[in-house]
Amino acid sequence: MTKAEQQGLENTTQCEVVNKVKYLGIWITGKNIDLYNNNYLVLWKSIENDLKNWGNMNLSLFGRIATIKMNILPRVLYLMQNIPIITNMKVFEMWQKEINKFIWANKKPRIKTKILQDDIKRGGLQLPNFKLYFETICLTWIKEWWTLDNKKILNLEGFNKIFGWHAYLFYEKE
Repeated sequence: MTKAEQQGLENTTQCEVVNKVKYLGIWITGKNIDLYNNNYLVLWKSIENDLKNWGNMNLSLFGRIATIKMNILPRVLYLMQNIPIITNMKVFEMWQKEINKFIWANKKPRIKTKILQDDIKRGGLQLPNFKLYFETICLTWIKEWWTLDNKKILNLEGFNKIFGWHAYLFYEKE
């Protein structure tokens, strides 16, 4: 949209035209890269800041893992569930490095991350694996789309399976 078109729209509707809108804590933008930059990067900068502040506290290993589970995991899950747009899996490696720095207080790790992420019954400490959470969230949506059991999705997208959004999954476009 050009500036002239934007001005014309603003004059006719008496509403300001903006590039992004915040809805339920998520910045909605026109491009996926802007969605990522305005939401995920901003959130992670906030989390890094929190990790630096909490890193100065005298917390045990269990306390640091509990901090990740109770504070960081819900914030990241909220974004992942609402806008699952992460395409570069290196993001999860970067996040894991920052979390490992926090857990081990910038010292050399004494236990492998894979063991920390394992179940307590198998000797792990259940440290969240953000990549696994993201893959699970994506697979959950695929399951919902495939089975069409959720009537709310059907109401939102339409009842007719031939002409709905999912018709593109099964039928060739004409």
